[in-house]
Amino acid sequence: MPIAGSGGLPPIDPLARTSYVVIEGVKKVLTEPASQQPFQKIKACFRQSRIQTEMRQICRQQLESFHRRILLKFQDTFRGVPPLEIYIRLVELSGDADAAEIRNDLFALKGVVALVDEARRFRVIKECYRDAGPEPAIHQICRRRLDGFLNEIMRTRGVELRDISPKEIKRRLLTVATADQVGFMGGGDKSVFESSRDIRRKQEDRKTGDRLALV
Repeated sequence: MPIAGSGGLPPIDPLARTSYVVIEGVKKVLTEPASQQPFQKIKACFRQSRIQTEMRQICRQQLESFHRRILLKFQDTFRGVPPLEIYIRLVELSGDADAAEIRNDLFALKGVVALVDEARRFRVIKECYRDAGPEPAIHQICRRRLDGFLNEIMRTRGVELRDISPKEIKRRLLTVATADQVGFMGGGDKSVFESSRDIRRKQEDRKTGDRLALV
């Protein structure tokens, strides 16, 4: 048996996919009219959010609320299935512009993040890093948020995580949070100017992709 707090996390699997059991369970739920109509409204919300990006958080709140409702209503269907895996499947189907990124992040954080609330809070931290650009002061704020998040999950879920090294958990959180950073965050030989330019170009590409997806 490993010494408490000395273990590691499984390697990130870039090919991780939602299990067949979850796919079929969610499919069954969404074929029922009582669930189908609310979910279609959520998808419509996400379609609109591709133009009005400020709506995206509202759509995500609606999705979380829908997730909680179906967990209560379909307990037999999802018995033994981790709630976060059901949430990941709903994200995949929701039409959220960031669905693929959210899904990949949550698969990469398997064993660390287990609750939808934790997934939401981590998303805020990742957005902090993504929008920070080459500003050291903002990166410091992001690091403090990440440290606070780590302390919180160690306090509330310390029993589940007792065999994993806190340093390993922090390393995984930081790796996923900065996964789409270039230049300034990624090391390399680029200047701050080049890094900032790359970040701006990536942000513009993301906006362009949203507009093309809408068309």
